[in-house]
Amino acid sequence: MAAVALGVASEVWMYRQALLMSKSEQIRLSVVTQRHDHSKTFPANGFDVQVVQGRYRLPRTPWVRSWCSELLARRNRLVPNFSASAGETRWWLDQVNQQRPDVCVAQFGTMAIRLAPLMNESNVPLVAMYHGYDLSRSLRDPRYCDSMRRYQCSIAAHVVCARYMQDALIDLGVAPDRIFVIPYGVPIPSRHAQHRSDKL
Repeated sequence: MAAVALGVASEVWMYRQALLMSKSEQIRLSVVTQRHDHSKTFPANGFDVQVVQGRYRLPRTPWVRSWCSELLARRNRLVPNFSASAGETRWWLDQVNQQRPDVCVAQFGTMAIRLAPLMNESNVPLVAMYHGYDLSRSLRDPRYCDSMRRYQCSIAAHVVCARYMQDALIDLGVAPDRIFVIPYGVPIPSRHAQHRSDKL
């Protein structure tokens, strides 16, 4: 599993997902992340956590960050179009060679698009899990949309939680048979309103 961060208080679901995957006898889970926050509260129980090494810290201003990311992708000679420094690229290639993953599950479409050139080069199937902003606010970024169109064939499966996300992916050219809608919510049976009684 690849994620920007593990252990973020607002993304407890990601940690729970890792715990559930690690309990399967058929899955040997390793989480690769740019940072592991609150590691005492969210420890790696039953799975490995690898923190990305050799990473450049990109500026926080969105357009500057996007421009720097594009520049890194264009200059990468080890894996063309992979937005990373030479040191980070070598680190990722070493991880892929050592772990030999059967599949890479990327949390958020932005991470999937970033990893698509690397996983394609390494012949590792990539599954993108979308969670919201990656198919709403991020669609305002023309570079992100262009990357989605360019790499949508490199992504083996797209997992979304709502039909509107499926529609957004289809609009970007993703084949409907590669999109899987798995709602997050718990089904609640319909309830009928009760009449108020006069008695307390």
